Amino acid sequence: AYRRAIDLDPSDSHTYNNLANLLRDTGREVDAISVLQKAFEVNPKDFLALIGFASIGKPSDSLSKAKSTKAL
Repeated sequence: AYRRAIDLDPSDSHTYNNLANLLRDTGREVDAISVLQKAFEVNPKDFLALIGFASIGKPSDSLSKAKSTKAL
Protein backbone atom coordinates (compact mmCIF):
# COMPACT_ATOMS: atom_id res chain seq x y z
CA ALA A 1 0.00 0.00 0.00
CA TYR A 2 2.86 2.41 0.78
CA ARG A 3 4.49 1.88 -2.61
CA ARG A 4 1.16 2.58 -4.30
CA ALA A 5 0.78 5.75 -2.23
CA ILE A 6 4.29 6.81 -3.29
CA ASP A 7 3.35 6.18 -6.92
CA LEU A 8 0.31 8.42 -6.47
CA ASP A 9 2.18 11.19 -4.61
CA PRO A 10 5.97 10.87 -4.81
CA SER A 11 6.38 14.23 -3.04
CA ASP A 12 4.98 12.99 0.30
CA SER A 13 8.00 12.28 2.50
CA HIS A 14 5.76 10.93 5.27
CA THR A 15 4.79 7.97 3.11
CA TYR A 16 8.47 7.17 2.55
CA ASN A 17 8.96 7.29 6.33
CA ASN A 18 6.06 4.94 6.91
CA LEU A 19 7.43 2.49 4.36
CA ALA A 20 10.89 2.73 5.94
CA ASN A 21 9.39 1.93 9.36
CA LEU A 22 7.69 -1.14 7.93
CA LEU A 23 10.90 -2.29 6.27
CA ARG A 24 12.90 -1.72 9.45
CA ASP A 25 10.35 -3.59 11.56
CA THR A 26 10.52 -6.58 9.22
CA GLY A 27 14.32 -6.75 9.32
CA ARG A 28 15.00 -5.04 6.00
CA GLU A 29 17.20 -2.27 7.38
CA VAL A 30 19.18 -1.69 4.19
CA ASP A 31 15.98 -1.22 2.20
CA ALA A 32 14.72 1.12 4.91
CA ILE A 33 17.87 3.22 4.59
CA SER A 34 17.33 3.58 0.85
CA VAL A 35 13.74 4.68 1.39
CA LEU A 36 14.78 7.17 4.07
CA GLN A 37 17.33 8.62 1.67
CA LYS A 38 14.51 9.18 -0.78
CA ALA A 39 12.47 10.90 1.96
CA PHE A 40 15.38 13.32 2.42
CA GLU A 41 15.56 13.95 -1.33
CA VAL A 42 11.87 14.79 -1.35
CA ASN A 43 12.04 16.91 1.81
CA PRO A 44 15.53 17.74 3.13
CA LYS A 45 13.98 19.17 6.31
CA ASP A 46 12.11 15.98 7.19
CA PHE A 47 12.89 15.41 10.85
CA LEU A 48 11.04 12.08 10.88
CA ALA A 49 13.48 10.67 8.33
CA LEU A 50 16.34 11.62 10.63
CA ILE A 51 14.59 9.84 13.49
CA GLY A 52 14.12 6.87 11.17
CA PHE A 53 17.86 6.68 10.54
CA ALA A 54 18.47 6.80 14.30
CA SER A 55 15.95 4.03 14.93
CA ILE A 56 17.76 1.64 12.61
CA GLY A 57 20.86 1.57 14.77
CA LYS A 58 24.23 3.15 15.08
CA PRO A 59 24.97 5.32 12.04
CA SER A 60 28.19 3.48 11.29
CA ASP A 61 26.35 0.14 11.27
CA SER A 62 23.62 1.45 9.00
CA LEU A 63 26.13 3.09 6.69
CA SER A 64 28.18 -0.09 6.48
CA LYS A 65 25.07 -2.14 5.68
CA ALA A 66 24.02 0.29 3.01
CA LYS A 67 27.46 0.45 1.41
CA SER A 68 27.82 -3.31 1.41
CA THR A 69 24.67 -3.64 -0.67
CA LYS A 70 25.37 -0.54 -2.75
CA ALA A 71 22.25 1.20 -1.43
CA LEU A 72 24.22 4.44 -1.28
